[in-house]
Parts: sequence; structure tokens; C-alpha cells
Amino acid sequence: IFCIVSWLVVVGSTQGSFHVSTTYATEQGTIDREVAPSVVLRNLTNRTITMRWTVQKRNLSEGWQAVVCDHQCYTSSTEKRSFKLQPGEVLQDFQVSFRPNGKEGVGYLEVLLYDESNPSLRKTISFNGAAKSTGSNMLTLNGQEQAPSIYPNPVTEFMRIQDDYNRVKHLEIYNVVGRKLQSFS
Repeated sequence: IFCIVSWLVVVGSTQGSFHVSTTYATEQGTIDREVAPSVVLRNLTNRTITMRWTVQKRNLSEGWQAVVCDHQCYTSSTEKRSFKLQPGEVLQDFQVSFRPNGKEGVGYLEVLLYDESNPSLRKTISFNGAAKSTGSNMLTLNGQEQAPSIYPNPVTEFMRIQDDYNRVKHLEIYNVVGRKLQSFS
């Protein structure tokens, strides 16, 4: 009887040095305040790591600004930055802060994130923000406000509009990066 034995020795870990709670963050708000979707970052090591982020794609409604925030927020012209995460540190609010500046619209920012000591393990995070006017377009009947509803949101194939009082006269459909896909009455 002839037998071959082989051994596999794994040195180190193939797991990355950090964890991101999600790769897609979205938030809706109003035109009079910042809309700031965020993710949670965690240092999985027992050493300080230097993280690097770079803005990959940006699509903002006219008049909007977007800033990336790690431990602090930077100007809208800042496209890349490094910051440190201490051993085991959890950063609760790595975010993109969309600033509507009083205008309705949507914002999209794609951010590439990686540990500078291991740039091959990269995470791309998509941040989405939407803001609409604070004015109410709801109808008041019998002291109760009734607004049209659209679901599901976000939509993948089909959507349903429930407008009991036939107030919706025009509809525009946008994709997640803010590009208008369809417009009809």
C-alpha cells in the first residue's frame, strides 16, 4: 500500500484587516438640512491601520454638494484622504454628507476604501441621498392628511402607486445615480 500525505499550512489570514457594515447606504431627507447616509467601519486587527478612501464616481443634482466624513468632514473638493483606525476601533459613522442647499434632487457618491498596508483588499461603497421640499403636497380630508404612496421603494421591476384622490399628474423615474430614466403624465 502506497500513501501520499500532503499538508497545507496557512500563514496569516486571508480575511481583511477591516470590516464594512454594508456596501450600499441610502438616506432621504429634506432640502433644508444635510442628508448623511453612513456605514460602520471596524478594525479587525490588534494594530493601528491606516485607511484610505478615494471618491470614484460622483453624480449630484444641480446646486448640491457632497463631502466625505471619516473622523472629520472635508471640503467637497477633497477626493481622497487617509485616516487611522486604532486596534479594534469601531467608526460608527463613516459617511457622505449630501448638502442640498435648498434644492430638491438626488446625490450619488461611490467611495473606494482600503487599508494602505493591503491595498489589494478593497471595498467600494455606494452612498445615495435624496431630498425633497419641506412644503406639504398632501391633501387634507376630514382633518387627516392623505398622501399618495409608492412601493416598493427602491423599485427593481414593478412599482405600485396608490393615489386614492387622483392627484398624481406627472411621474419621473430616476435610477440610483440620479439619471432620469422615464418621465410621463
